[in-house]
Amino acid sequence: MNIQELLNKLEKHRTTSDRQWQACCPAHDDNTPSLSIALGDDERILLHCQAGCDTKNILQALEIEMKDLYPMPSKAPKSVAINPPIYSSDGDFTGTFQQFIDNPYPDLPGLINWQELFNKPPFVQEWLAPFLIPKGKLISFFGLPKLGKSLLVLEAAAAIATGKEFLGRPTQKAKVLYLDFENHPESDIRPRLEAMGYRWDELDDFFYLSFPAVGFLDSPSGGEQLYKMVKRYGIELVIIDTIARITEGKENDNDTYNDLEKYTERLLKRDSVTFLRIDHAGKTTGKGPRGASAKQGDVDITWLFEATKDGQLRLKSDGNRFPLEHNNLIISRKGSPLLHHELISSTRKLEPTERAENLADLLDELPCSSELTVKQTAETLRGLDEPVSNDMASNVVRIRLKRAGIAPTLRKKGPRTPQSPPSGTYSWLGSSASYSTHSGTRNNMMQTQCIKRLFHSLPNN
Repeated sequence: MNIQELLNKLEKHRTTSDRQWQACCPAHDDNTPSLSIALGDDERILLHCQAGCDTKNILQALEIEMKDLYPMPSKAPKSVAINPPIYSSDGDFTGTFQQFIDNPYPDLPGLINWQELFNKPPFVQEWLAPFLIPKGKLISFFGLPKLGKSLLVLEAAAAIATGKEFLGRPTQKAKVLYLDFENHPESDIRPRLEAMGYRWDELDDFFYLSFPAVGFLDSPSGGEQLYKMVKRYGIELVIIDTIARITEGKENDNDTYNDLEKYTERLLKRDSVTFLRIDHAGKTTGKGPRGASAKQGDVDITWLFEATKDGQLRLKSDGNRFPLEHNNLIISRKGSPLLHHELISSTRKLEPTERAENLADLLDELPCSSELTVKQTAETLRGLDEPVSNDMASNVVRIRLKRAGIAPTLRKKGPRTPQSPPSGTYSWLGSSASYSTHSGTRNNMMQTQCIKRLFHSLPNN
């Protein structure tokens, strides 16, 4: 569009100088011309409303686009490419006309298009492997040596690459790149996959690199090398076993993991590529993997893999950047008919209100009197292996009183009056789902023991 074509679309336009004009702004009710029009050195049309209207709104009112403010490239011989340089008003950007059309804000890399973002459906977290591997996230999987960390992750990786089940749940099929620096293909990997029932012709989407000669991932060259592999083969899940083998910096140096994030993990996360790194636990298992504190700074979810007292295996997550429905998994390892892991139970950390409701349900099912005091409620729950604070016990009391339709008693200010203790000795009635009281001295400990025995005698307890 040339300047005359633009002026024909405007009202009350007039010339103010050789390359400047004034007209009514079409973006608001403008009786006094407040729109300034000028031609830049590159013949681009410049618009500015003195009333503060946004250029985007002005263009919408004129039914034109940003590209219409730029001069069209002149015709040239067919053998010559038409790529006239385009400069921003401050002279910082140089590019081609088409590049400007494709991205009018080249000096703002990664700029969010708000309209496009808000028009998308609400985000729903997908899972490559249920419970364990969320799609597009950075996962730290750590534990003590010799527990079978690699075995569990290998089963999950093979299931994802082939679309088979893991922990009894369907997986989302995806291409997997596994970089292994610890296990030998002939003595470790093949026997394990065969024990899981896999054939070689099923594993086309399972890219397994054994002791690969790749650059360190905390360096620019190593990060670039891995990223090129991912893009070339359409990888959606990258697994490193173990992360300490592929970083050059010292394990206790924060710069090592800051560089790992900068040169490798940031690129993968930007492209929604899932990244799982296997690691070893420190001396204090519950405090995370060994090494510098920055090691966990960029992680979306951390899984601690440990053995339980009864010989099972536990996956526990105490740190995650997104809502996690199941953060405590109990699994068992089975050797027949095929080598696999089974999910025994899964729980999540409850909010205080949810836990209070569950504890109230527990006491109601026994059953216990709805008029137990806060102290009696706390003692009873502790006897059932449910450690509670006095505040939690107080919440449970309020919930149970409300359910029973009993108004809570408000204590008035003033000296306390001594209360006579209730009499009664609590006794266990064997298999009966209740307990009774008999005349005698008060015995809270006996009451707690009776309720505890009753609870453990009920089905599913």
